[in-house]
Amino acid sequence: MKGKTITGPIPEAVVTDTVDGINGLLTGLGPYEVPITTDEKKRLPKAADGSQAFIEKSKDYSLTDTDYLPGYVDAAEFANDVARSKQADEMEIGVRKLLAVINNISILSKSDAYVVSLEYYNNCRRAAKNGDARAQVIADELGKLFSRTNTNFEPQPNT
Repeated sequence: MKGKTITGPIPEAVVTDTVDGINGLLTGLGPYEVPITTDEKKRLPKAADGSQAFIEKSKDYSLTDTDYLPGYVDAAEFANDVARSKQADEMEIGVRKLLAVINNISILSKSDAYVVSLEYYNNCRRAAKNGDARAQVIADELGKLFSRTNTNFEPQPNT
């Protein structure tokens, strides 16, 4: 994309700090994680984004009007569920922002590298067609690795 580029490598210290930070977050949240399978997630009732006001108001009422709370429900734990839900939402927003930054870096960098790789491959193929033996070896090796299934950008035919 014109004007959308990153120059130079990400300093190794930044990568290390980021990975260490992510690992620290995972460690910190570990005691609160309950593994849930994909099938279990599908079966759980889902609260829509607009349900937060309903949930909050239900919690508020349940703390003062406990007569209507189902017998199997602990009002304090219900309040904890609501609080954890809000905390998780707040953390998720930050993680989504972080993931978007990392994803943009990855997509843009891979795209730039792929375009250059395609051009390099084309140049090797062109030189090989003109009898350059070294270029032929490179073009043959790259040709084995080149995948046409995951791209909309095809190498230009040799002319």
